[in-house]
Amino acid sequence: MANIDKGDVCEKTDSENQPSSSHARALENPSVNEKDVTSAEHDNNATPPQLIDIWEKIFSYLPYADLLQVNAVCKDWREIAARCFKRKSKLVISDDNFKEMNELVGQKGAKYKNVKIAFQWKNDIVDAMILINTFRHIGPGIVYLDVCDLLTLSRLYGLLPNVEEIVLSGTKIPKGMQVDFNQYSKLKSVVVRSPGPCPMPLSSNSNQLLTIRLEKLSINMEKYSNDYINVLATHAPSLRWLRLIYGRAQIERTYPQLEDTLLQETFRNFTELTILDLRYVYPEQVVKGILENLSEDNHLNTIGLKERVETGLLELTLRKWSNSLQCIDYICYKDTDTPVKIAQYATDKFRSLWLTGPGDGYEWTIQDFQSAIPKANHKITELYMVACPRGQLFCDLVQRLPNLTNLHFLPKSKISYEEMGYIFRHLISLQQLTLPVCESQADMEYLSSEPNVSNLKSLQMLWSCLCPIKVLEILNLNFQFKELRELHVRFCQNSKNLSSLKLVDISQYFPALQMCFTYGLDLGNTNVDEMRSCFPRLRTTEVRNAFR
Repeated sequence: MANIDKGDVCEKTDSENQPSSSHARALENPSVNEKDVTSAEHDNNATPPQLIDIWEKIFSYLPYADLLQVNAVCKDWREIAARCFKRKSKLVISDDNFKEMNELVGQKGAKYKNVKIAFQWKNDIVDAMILINTFRHIGPGIVYLDVCDLLTLSRLYGLLPNVEEIVLSGTKIPKGMQVDFNQYSKLKSVVVRSPGPCPMPLSSNSNQLLTIRLEKLSINMEKYSNDYINVLATHAPSLRWLRLIYGRAQIERTYPQLEDTLLQETFRNFTELTILDLRYVYPEQVVKGILENLSEDNHLNTIGLKERVETGLLELTLRKWSNSLQCIDYICYKDTDTPVKIAQYATDKFRSLWLTGPGDGYEWTIQDFQSAIPKANHKITELYMVACPRGQLFCDLVQRLPNLTNLHFLPKSKISYEEMGYIFRHLISLQQLTLPVCESQADMEYLSSEPNVSNLKSLQMLWSCLCPIKVLEILNLNFQFKELRELHVRFCQNSKNLSSLKLVDISQYFPALQMCFTYGLDLGNTNVDEMRSCFPRLRTTEVRNAFR
């Protein structure tokens, strides 16, 4: 769910997703003076600083592919584009490269706003000095930091004066290990992705004097839920964006159960929430308690919910926040009344629909979809489905959703070329697409004659079997996926017939590729050196076991 993840309200504001609207925002800026632009055309000696600032503001909205073109225009634009590249790029410091990074930032003075430390700390004194020296150079420019080790974070006290968001990802939090987040005076957001002891002594029970107030918080409350309730209580007056994860894992009895009453009392103290994501809180009685105790004074405009329709969570939400609510990201199980209730309560507010079935693999019928989405809906941008419906009725469905940017099916489902053609013809705004594998032996001539995946020019991530990709080579298209960074290729029944295809043979179609995974297939992506020579931005490539 792209928007709620980034804290957006309703419309996408990511410049890489909507370059055209971003250009308009920059070009309509009243600070842009036409005289400054025209006068610069007559100055052959130097570009006025004010004009450089204007171009830099405009270029900051451009996606990577457009910046590459800007880079080739002239020296001034190349220098401006280089600064934009650095701001947009994420610096990943790994166990293999952190010594080289130390030399690089020391020599060139590179600045990065977004940095990830992607290795576990070994408590080596030499490594500590190298890392500290690196962050003496780049620390003041860092705004977003992703770190997978708490000890590393504790070593960086005093070196991150401007950091606003810290993400603790992929780490097991040692019991008793806490971080003094008060050291980061401009901190506004903390994300804790893994379950474990609370690393934040920012609670009313803490001996530390609290000097910051968070505006955004995403926490995994498994195992130590009551400790996190204290954190929620501390930041309730200031939080505007909140995501909770709770109740999915099988928790051993040694961990205390969530104190529902304490949680409900805590949510009575929230006053500023505008975005609330409860899709990953699995006990529905916990979600209901939160919604019942959260005041209407919180002007919620975006909410994420997961429920069985009979629990009435959707109705409760709409009753309390009908005036402020703009977008709903909704996961629901199928029962008799589900399609009707979706259409009845919030068709004009849904942005993301996850239409799932019970554990026995129930599939939504096309009649269900017609009932849930009876007419064209320009608000829904994300659709997650258990399986792909069939035939002309599926064509009718996709035509009702012209603004879809994300479409995903379960990996084990199947699709025919007819349905593929409908997707490629009608959903040309897709940015993320997870296709099922082909259901039968392919007629490549038929597939090549139909609308193909090259229609999806905005794709950033693609999961697919080999067939749609093979069509690119057969047609020898003069085309590039300029924004596609992540490619997943699955085995299907036709893979043996297409095994001669190697990814390096079609590298011209994927100039921005960063991650490539194949499942049950070796398309030459085990040759790392060859892959990197053909895909200059490649960071990860791997052959994995096939889906079953």
